Amino acid sequence: MKFLTTGAPRLRLLHHFLPRCFFAAALFFVLPLSMRHANGKQLPENDLTVHEWGTFTSIAGPDGLSMGWLPLTGSTDLPSFVEHFREVDFKGGLRGTTRMETPVLYFYSPRELTVSVNVSFAKGLITEWYPHADSANPALTTRDYSLFNKKSPGAITWNSVHIDPQGSTDFPMNSSENHYFAARNTSSDPVSIETPSGPQCEKFLFYRGVSALSVPISATVTADLWCVFVS
Repeated sequence: MKFLTTGAPRLRLLHHFLPRCFFAAALFFVLPLSMRHANGKQLPENDLTVHEWGTFTSIAGPDGLSMGWLPLTGSTDLPSFVEHFREVDFKGGLRGTTRMETPVLYFYSPRELTVSVNVSFAKGLITEWYPHADSANPALTTRDYSLFNKKSPGAITWNSVHIDPQGSTDFPMNSSENHYFAARNTSSDPVSIETPSGPQCEKFLFYRGVSALSVPISATVTADLWCVFVS
């Protein structure tokens, strides 16, 4: 298989641009830990490091453009404690062009602090997440599984994420092995979320989603077996 690319200068930019395009926004605001810290020295913004990691899956048709598909055709591969938008099998009927798979946000800080986090996904929905979020997606008025006419982005918000370098590592587990747990093997700081049923601790913020956003790159195979990428 031979390869040919067009629009190369822009393609190099997309290597850095695509994750930000699809994640759309992850906003972080430093909040006071508590009243007892109100008079302490404010944490400089560059003391907090946030890494985002994830993959996106899109299927191209014969013309090289993104095509609609059902991104979940089997049972969920997530631990039972992960929360879902609507019922667990809702995603199975959600037709789109792009599946946002296992994005996680890792936090690194030299000291305790609390942040708020908002993530939006153009023409999409956030379908799974953990820990518990304060809000996830605007309310849908119909059981419409097509995202192609969706105007507003999907979104998820955590209003108060506590980051503690010395925090609890008592993370939830399942009896079965799951690749979800491998994402904990980093040097990132534990995070915790206060919920009505008690605190939830994890090594990251996790979420997945589905979107009808067109991927800004196409790939076709010519008759003489050249693979042509256009951006």
